[in-house]
Amino acid sequence: MVSLCLAAGAVDRPPHDGNAFFWTMHILDAHYTGPANKDTGNQQCVVGFVAFYCFGQQPTFSKVNSEMHVTDTVLEQVQVMPLQWQSGAGSYLSCCPPFSPTNSAPYYRCNTWTTEANDNCHTLNLPFNDGKIKYPGAQKPDGSKPVAGVDQWMYSWPSEGEGTGWKQGLTRRIKMSTLAVKWIQEAGGCNACQGKQLEDPCFGGCIKGALSVPKLIQITDDAYTDLQNFPNYGIPDKTGNMQGIVLRGHNKCLELSGGDSSYGTAIDLWDCNQMVNQVWYWQDYKIQLGGHNLPGLCIDLPGGNAKNGNPLWLWGCNGQDSQKWTYDQTTFTIRYAPNPNFCIDVPSGNVQNGNHLWLWTCIANLPSQQWYLYKKAEDDLGADRSHNTTIKTDKMAVSWMHEMKKMMATQDMNNVSMPPDYVPWYERKPIKEWYAAQMPGPGLPRPLVPANWTGYNDTYVQKQNMLV
Repeated sequence: MVSLCLAAGAVDRPPHDGNAFFWTMHILDAHYTGPANKDTGNQQCVVGFVAFYCFGQQPTFSKVNSEMHVTDTVLEQVQVMPLQWQSGAGSYLSCCPPFSPTNSAPYYRCNTWTTEANDNCHTLNLPFNDGKIKYPGAQKPDGSKPVAGVDQWMYSWPSEGEGTGWKQGLTRRIKMSTLAVKWIQEAGGCNACQGKQLEDPCFGGCIKGALSVPKLIQITDDAYTDLQNFPNYGIPDKTGNMQGIVLRGHNKCLELSGGDSSYGTAIDLWDCNQMVNQVWYWQDYKIQLGGHNLPGLCIDLPGGNAKNGNPLWLWGCNGQDSQKWTYDQTTFTIRYAPNPNFCIDVPSGNVQNGNHLWLWTCIANLPSQQWYLYKKAEDDLGADRSHNTTIKTDKMAVSWMHEMKKMMATQDMNNVSMPPDYVPWYERKPIKEWYAAQMPGPGLPRPLVPANWTGYNDTYVQKQNMLV
């Protein structure tokens, strides 16, 4: 996939230390989310590359690597935090999308970076990482030049280390084809290209001729701050197993608190907000965080201890009984498979944001244990598809990371700069406040029960049923 350039000072180590989230960016297959087994960069690199390469203008445009396309992809900003950096030779990983020439697997996969001549998406038989390296890696691109006076860095995020070696937070996702239409409008409409497919080189040439990289970044930032016209694009379901889990009678969703993918993060209740930390993939009894790469992150019962009040948390998927759940379509309950007398419950029925969900004895007709599964349709992904990322081919094709590195090495980007009054999208007040409001407040999440609360009684159940 992409291995791009985050602006940094002139240093010989990664520019971001641990214990703090920072935003990074990538383009990826819309059915995935997060940086696991992927590489990320900054807006100058990603936006410029999409505009100049993903409209099929270049001879090396790939028909099989999804990240070199405008259709079926999202432009995703994601908060990341390295808990420790991988050090030594081979610490940086080069990642390739599913069903690309060197990766026949249905998930993103990375190998150890060797040289620029051996980019993993077009060089066969390079060794895949598959868990040998778990911490994020970083390196400066070969032959890269400074961007607006600062060095470039490439970051990789091995999926086997998510939750323990690094973690992600909240995301902002825009459907790339929708954003491309906005670019075309801002470029004057590209009238000479009307009637052509969106990925036709005509549109790319029009955008490149009319809009500079700084202007494209400004347009993209404006879109990121506009949640009404550019809502967070969810994870389309092509399996039948991807869904939101919604408390019946309320616009409240079961979510990973704050989007924090650390092992042990609480599973809580929150207003449904179209964020990917409220999307779950349910298969083989496991409820996995949707769109994440293998080995995955699952809803887990600590210690596998089926008892009243045991709070749920996130843990790496491991196939153990503590991660097995069933949905009862008759009672609308989510039951603990090893002991189906216990259900996922909203403590005391309190629907306040940040209520830490727990296990409780299943009680007939108890609203705090009733859920429905909301499944997102494929939307119009099929309508604007001009390629098929699941078709295997013998044709060799370079990754867009490889092409991005060449572009950054050959073009003088040191003079690329933003206007003096430029403010990144995530620092603009309305969107910054909105994202802050999606984070649990002080003391949350926790089970929200009244003082001296001892459990449900018949009177309480009857009263709650009257309210639903």
